[in-house]
Amino acid sequence: MTCDRTWGVFNVQLMEFIQRQAYSPQERAAVLDQIQIDDGHWSWFGKSLYYHTAEYVWFFLMAEGAPQGACLLFHPKKSALHSGKIFYIEYVAVAPWNRLNPMSRRKFAGVGSKLIRCAATYAIHTLKLHPGFSLHALPKAIKYYEDVGMVAHPAFDKDGLPYFEMPETSLAKFIGAK
Repeated sequence: MTCDRTWGVFNVQLMEFIQRQAYSPQERAAVLDQIQIDDGHWSWFGKSLYYHTAEYVWFFLMAEGAPQGACLLFHPKKSALHSGKIFYIEYVAVAPWNRLNPMSRRKFAGVGSKLIRCAATYAIHTLKLHPGFSLHALPKAIKYYEDVGMVAHPAFDKDGLPYFEMPETSLAKFIGAK
């Protein structure tokens, strides 16, 4: 899958770039702490083979002939906030060149938010799900999810990843924010 190939190549180039810099051990640790590669090991091709039944929906944001982001949602999912059915984001990621990094300027900003807005709009209007969604957050994404209005529900944490759900009122603001 193109995501695996192109994103993987960029991540290798980024690691090689960081290695070539004359960073002190503290500077290198700070740089590595700032970059977002927690999902660099994901195999999008493997996921496409495994997650292909009707309850899964794939979204890709394509630009300049390349995938700029990918999102996989599962539906329906019981909400932790109410009795309605929502969707669950299994995976969401943006191309590494769309993230802040020391090697190059970010090519496109807001890719992940655009994908999630598109998925939410589709889930509400096409799948007829209750407005809202949930996910388990990677550590470096927690602040983003809190900032967009998602609420943590520690009782549903899994494999060391915190569970978040987007309330309907927060989702309305998020979808309206472009």
